[in-house]
Amino acid sequence: NPVYLSRVQGLRPDPQRHQFYFTVEPTYGIPIDVGARVQLNMLMQPFSHFSMYKKVPKTVFPVLWVDQRVTITERLARELRMALLLPTVGVVTGCSALITGTVLLINLVLRARRKPSDQEPVKPPGQVALEQSQNQPSSPTIKS
Repeated sequence: NPVYLSRVQGLRPDPQRHQFYFTVEPTYGIPIDVGARVQLNMLMQPFSHFSMYKKVPKTVFPVLWVDQRVTITERLARELRMALLLPTVGVVTGCSALITGTVLLINLVLRARRKPSDQEPVKPPGQVALEQSQNQPSSPTIKS
């Protein structure tokens, strides 16, 4: 207020140094940086019962100034960054698993539907031995 500024000598308010601020991470609403700046003022006015205060002009007099700042620690900042990345990592991992599963399922279906001529039929063990013996030339038996 310009009226109060004119009544107190030496006051030069600077918003960068004197304003209260509150920086919040927008996704989770976690405060990251808080600057609490408070000034305690006292109303001064003429008081007829004390000679010292009879001629005091009615004004607001600054008595106390407090400037406190709280900032998130580096460890908490790393944890916050990780918490912000987790939903994205989850979506990417889920989509990757879905795509991989779909590709494997399509591959399985295509293999199952493949033409029988493309595959060699599986023969029982007895039939394999019989075919092998038929394909070998017979040797004459010699009796003594």
